Amino acid sequence: NQITHWLDGSNVYGSSAAELAHLRRAGSHLMRTSAHGRLPRMPHGAGEGCAENNGVCFRAGDTRVNEQISLTAIHNIWVTMHNRIANTLRRINPRASAEDIFQESRAVNVALMQRVIYSEWLPIVLGADTVRRLGLDRPGRYRADLHPGIVNEFAAAAFRFGHSLVAGRISVPGRGRALRLSDVFFNPGGQMQQRGMLLSLIRGLISQPAQRMDSTFSREIVGLLFRGERQHGLDLVALNIQRGRDHGLPSYVQWRRACRLTPVDSFAQLKTVMSPLAVAKLITTYKDLADVDLYVGG
Repeated sequence: NQITHWLDGSNVYGSSAAELAHLRRAGSHLMRTSAHGRLPRMPHGAGEGCAENNGVCFRAGDTRVNEQISLTAIHNIWVTMHNRIANTLRRINPRASAEDIFQESRAVNVALMQRVIYSEWLPIVLGADTVRRLGLDRPGRYRADLHPGIVNEFAAAAFRFGHSLVAGRISVPGRGRALRLSDVFFNPGGQMQQRGMLLSLIRGLISQPAQRMDSTFSREIVGLLFRGERQHGLDLVALNIQRGRDHGLPSYVQWRRACRLTPVDSFAQLKTVMSPLAVAKLITTYKDLADVDLYVGG
């Protein structure tokens, strides 16, 4: 519950008026930035999400901005976009108040984000046919009575499919060797302050392909996650499984029934919807099919 469930740009503007006050220039149409248009820095010692109290970390609408440097770059893009829109609107209508320009720029920025998600990202993830079948490719009327909440099973299990897409190296064209992901967790400042690094990161994000969506994961997030100066780190897959149990998610078999998929009552039947290798791994891990976690089975 740290962020809102709306596609409202809370990663840029925060999820409360108090957060926005730290991110917006007081009385201005612009968002706060530091040198060269970068995100505003966190005060030394403020430290949430920063590996070192004396390190350089950044402030954004989502505290995970410093989690890894590519994410920091994406936060920079959206703050830069807000200020670009705001300055354009200021030139078009210099008599408009700073508040009006800020709010209009925010609305445009959020609309751009929604457009990217629905028109560019979802068709890749779900497939164009599924997007059309669900009516996600066309605008719908606003419904004030629609419950906007996200089901726990999506947030705590299904949406974490993207972890298998994570590459272990971060491409930075023109900078020599790629960055090792486990070297830049919660420590973006040293790299981000280098001249031209932000543009190199953005070029890398555009050109570097994601990994295949499957059941394999980079070692950088399975055993080395958030390791800092230590030799070993955490296991993101194990965290995902434990999170599902902490949240009390129904099992994989229960959710198959809830989604009206073909029921499976035995590991043998599971071979009709999974590869034999995947089923064999589940048999060695779980004593009972009913115990298979939603994240693992899904």
